[in-house]
Amino acid sequence: AVTFDAWGTLVRARKSVGYQYLKYAKSYGIDAVSQERLDAAVPSTLSTMLTERPNFDRASGAATAEAWWSEFIRRLFVAASDGALKPKDVPEIMCKNLRNFYKTPGAVELTEGCSETLEALAARSLKLGVLSNFDDRLPDILACLGVADRFAAVVSSFEADLVKPDPHIFALAAKRLGEEPGAILHVGDDRRNDFEAARACGFRALLLDPAGREAADVPQELRIERLDQLIQRLD
Repeated sequence: AVTFDAWGTLVRARKSVGYQYLKYAKSYGIDAVSQERLDAAVPSTLSTMLTERPNFDRASGAATAEAWWSEFIRRLFVAASDGALKPKDVPEIMCKNLRNFYKTPGAVELTEGCSETLEALAARSLKLGVLSNFDDRLPDILACLGVADRFAAVVSSFEADLVKPDPHIFALAAKRLGEEPGAILHVGDDRRNDFEAARACGFRALLLDPAGREAADVPQELRIERLDQLIQRLD
């Protein structure tokens, strides 16, 4: 069996957050920010939100991550405007529409080589799964890209109430696939949450490392630069 991380491994955004968010903001009359400033504010805003409200607020009993993303969007616009915008200036309907936009093919696409790789793996009758630190939209995103039926198990951190690198989420994925950990290869682009965490749980693992950032530390036979190189590693 093979499991995959989702964001950055199977799925990616078509355009930057700043580009997409600014387009929506302008349609609501918000123009106190630039694409560049929005993009620059994403990493710190995301990190702060995930620290303060881990796993999209799942532990609070939230049924969806909608409120979490509304808060993220508001904080991002406030940060990118240097405080010129207040949270109340970002309407809830804009936040909701943005969140929904990110589960459509207009916002997301499969990563390079993904479609061919999934097809080749299916031809080998391998069980496939998705194991990702993601919110409740994950099944919808896979469906909108036409690949949901490729996977025997889809485990998001939000649905499972478990977050990688927690070994319990890897155990849950193995259980849903009906496979022992040693019979599963996990592929992801995050060294800590995918590569190291999977190996610590008894999975085999490959690091997807398009930019070659981990070249010095991770042996070449344990990393790939494109998803379609996975097939060669299985031969």
